[in-house]
Amino acid sequence: MLSLKTLLALKPGVLYPAHGPHIPGHEASQAHIQKYITHRNDRENQILEILKTAAADPQSTTKALQTLIKQFETDDIDHENFKEEFMTGTPARVAGLTEDQKKEKKEKDAKAQKALEVEQGVKYVSLDNICRGIYRTKDEKVVFAAKKSLRAHLDKLVKEGKVELGKGVNPVILDGEVKEAEEVEGYAFIV
Repeated sequence: MLSLKTLLALKPGVLYPAHGPHIPGHEASQAHIQKYITHRNDRENQILEILKTAAADPQSTTKALQTLIKQFETDDIDHENFKEEFMTGTPARVAGLTEDQKKEKKEKDAKAQKALEVEQGVKYVSLDNICRGIYRTKDEKVVFAAKKSLRAHLDKLVKEGKVELGKGVNPVILDGEVKEAEEVEGYAFIV
């Protein structure tokens, strides 16, 4: 952030970003730098909001992840219906589940809900769960890439004394599937 503010104060006439075309002109360069500063401030506020919510309601992480998992399931069903319609050229016809399949799905859903529930709630929110709360994806490549930038934000917030690092139990999600909750490194808002 300091380097962006320094660059903004220099009022460059042209920018040559690491990727993308160059940005000619003072006004365009200033606007581009300001856009980055605004984006970083917005991202920091998103992180703080997740951590403030977890501090106020330790069950909020579980609730948010439950909503997210339901959204993943809905997206998967929508995708399958679209694929069926696209491949056949007719409206999708979803076959009903057999009794065994219904029972298996119910057991799987119950196990997933149990894994999401952390008895005392989540005080220290894992980097993965912060990432999922912001990016709302089950794509592990996106999560992997996004964590680098989020960790930099969180390191800054720790240095500023707004956030603390600690260990806590968190639900673990991998490829949109809920795994067992486990103790991991996480972050908490300092009240």
